[in-house]
Amino acid sequence: MQVAVTSRLPAERSQLPAADSGAGIGGGFYKDGNDITITGGKVTATGGNYGAGIGGGNQGNGKNITITGGEVTAAGGTNGAGIGGGLRKEGEKITVSGDATLKVQGGSGDGWDGAGAGIGNGGSHNGELSGSYIPVNGAETEPDTSNLTTGKIEYYAPGADMTKDEPTSTTIGFRTAGAGISR
Repeated sequence: MQVAVTSRLPAERSQLPAADSGAGIGGGFYKDGNDITITGGKVTATGGNYGAGIGGGNQGNGKNITITGGEVTAAGGTNGAGIGGGLRKEGEKITVSGDATLKVQGGSGDGWDGAGAGIGNGGSHNGELSGSYIPVNGAETEPDTSNLTTGKIEYYAPGADMTKDEPTSTTIGFRTAGAGISR
């Protein structure tokens, strides 16, 4: 398996559990997870409390994330994005290309903050915690799929069983270079 990451995780591991409040791959507690590249292999990354599966840890951004191949399953911890930002933070500049096959799922919301996006931002809230507030789900970010060829991205609802349930949406690549399509 070839996995290049900016975190200190050994590249030979295929199951990547996060430390409490960290991303599965990327930032730790209050740390960003940027400049992450996955080039192949079978990778499963699950965020710790409030962390993204791949990207930012608890209250960390996830930016410049590139996946060019392999089978990647990314699930956010509570409020974290599957790929992107941890709790209350952003995920952007995410590229999926080649024959990469992804299953992504944002973490469930809690009483304070909304659910994380499959790819994009972590859940947050509007208003002040000491007063009136409303949980807000993390905004989905459209990844760059212009060079996604035979791969696909399957999005699952927070709390869904990614091995048994149907995805809520799927982006499928083209055999020739061009933008991916959603159905």
